[in-house]
Amino acid sequence: MTKVKICGMMRPQDVEMSSGADYNGFVVNAGTRRSLTVEKARDLMSVCSRSRVVVTNFRDASMLIDLASSLEPEVLQISAPVGDGTLAAVKAGAGCELWAVAHVGSGDEGPRVRMIKGIADAVMLDTYSPAGGGAGLSHDWSASSRLKELADPAPIILAGGLDSDNVEYAVRAVGPFAVDVSSGVEVGGAKDPERVRKFIDVVRLCQ
Repeated sequence: MTKVKICGMMRPQDVEMSSGADYNGFVVNAGTRRSLTVEKARDLMSVCSRSRVVVTNFRDASMLIDLASSLEPEVLQISAPVGDGTLAAVKAGAGCELWAVAHVGSGDEGPRVRMIKGIADAVMLDTYSPAGGGAGLSHDWSASSRLKELADPAPIILAGGLDSDNVEYAVRAVGPFAVDVSSGVEVGGAKDPERVRKFIDVVRLCQ
């Protein structure tokens, strides 16, 4: 069964309305609109009963390990394209699962997937953008399907421009371990309970 991650928790009601998901994502110190301070993330994570994913674009291994130690998530997701030495150090010291991102369309996603799958617990496939990723843009899912084969046996999480209208097609085309959504369940920049519910329902029904 494909898992669901609702990312970009900003308010207690976001956590509450995402209770049907398998993972909730908390973006920390990333310099983006949904970014939380460590203190705010800790407060929101304390009321979350699902697996908690701390998402950051930190590149320094010691900072990443300190972040995981401070917040004690079930998963640490590194969205920056860090090297194998950093990934290995964080994997050894974080004390939680590690997800790392390969940006589809970047031109180096194949070698990066090969590197990630030997170190991290899962490979996140997100759409490339000049800012790196997290732009809410979709990509060629046939490319993600090929990268999934390359990532084997590591599981993949599919991200990038997903919403309730296209996620069924994406799941059937790629067969990911999990799908990740943020802007696709928002209205006016805030999580919308109906869109969150519909997204989760569609994923559950397309198994």
